[in-house]
Amino acid sequence: MYLSYDDYKMLDKKANEATITEFDRHQDIIDQIVDMQPETSNEIIRMAQKLGAPDKAIDDILQAVLDRVNIDEGKMKDLAMHIEDMINDGASDEEIMKMHPEVSKSDIASIRKDMQESIQELPEADEVAESIAKMKAMAGVGSKQRSNHGIHEGEEGYQITPRSIVARQLRKLQDLAK
Repeated sequence: MYLSYDDYKMLDKKANEATITEFDRHQDIIDQIVDMQPETSNEIIRMAQKLGAPDKAIDDILQAVLDRVNIDEGKMKDLAMHIEDMINDGASDEEIMKMHPEVSKSDIASIRKDMQESIQELPEADEVAESIAKMKAMAGVGSKQRSNHGIHEGEEGYQITPRSIVARQLRKLQDLAK
């Protein structure tokens, strides 16, 4: 089957229209994400997924948003870690805001909330100790029960095997040779 020149042009035009509409759709997603002012690239990816971007286009969308938004993830991460350290040391919101004037009270509140949530997610120490004790009991750690098989000659359950008989004879021969 051969395509005429007119058929080829029509197919090429349809392909270009599909590409343009897909690009426009991605452009809309990019514009929406930029308007939301994301702070990290992970946040950009989550937003793109929520807005229905196809998986194959997420990298392109991420790069386009990063080109339009100034995100310094390393600096923001260090700042958040420093604020968390200050909170752990008992610093008040005012002390934190004096040291970091670019941080608002709501940012500090959200960091405090995230820290509380992460603390609540950790299992209780009693639960951990209890599960370790159960595992030890199942494995027989600390049990005074003896094995069914003796390891050394003379122990209860010790079995004489042909290998042990040969080893005993060899030891006798070695002792005689000395």
